[in-house]
Amino acid sequence: MRVVDIINAADAAKVEAEYRRAYSHEVVEHGEKTWATAANFRQYQGIVNGAVGVVKERMTVVIKYIQGADEEEADWYDVSGRLPNEDTPYALEFTPWGEWKLMEVEYPDDLDVHQAACHLYYEMTWCGWPEQIQQRFDTLMDLKEEAERDLAGRNL
Repeated sequence: MRVVDIINAADAAKVEAEYRRAYSHEVVEHGEKTWATAANFRQYQGIVNGAVGVVKERMTVVIKYIQGADEEEADWYDVSGRLPNEDTPYALEFTPWGEWKLMEVEYPDDLDVHQAACHLYYEMTWCGWPEQIQQRFDTLMDLKEEAERDLAGRNL
């Protein structure tokens, strides 16, 4: 299945429940994440469906279970890319959604489509907003850092 097929097959309420279960540490640590709702998952589905599909490389998205190194580190699912005939994992978080949507996905048999969609959703929305939103975010972060430097220099 391709990313877009998984996203469209998933039930938004089930994705929200899985997101809150799998990424509850993120919600608690960073405050309520607005995209962790069924309504925002449906909005995300619309954005992905509206993106023009682009195939740059025949990369496959791989969702892989990672066991924590010890009792301090939680188990988690890694989402990365893999080129044909290579074992090297590639980061996908800055990949445009038009490329993501057409990639084939490999995921463990013990995950259902809603869980797979949850992990794709998390990875894509963590750093993978469409370019114009990411550029606006980067600009705002640059302005924030500049303002903090200016305020620190004034010793208020």
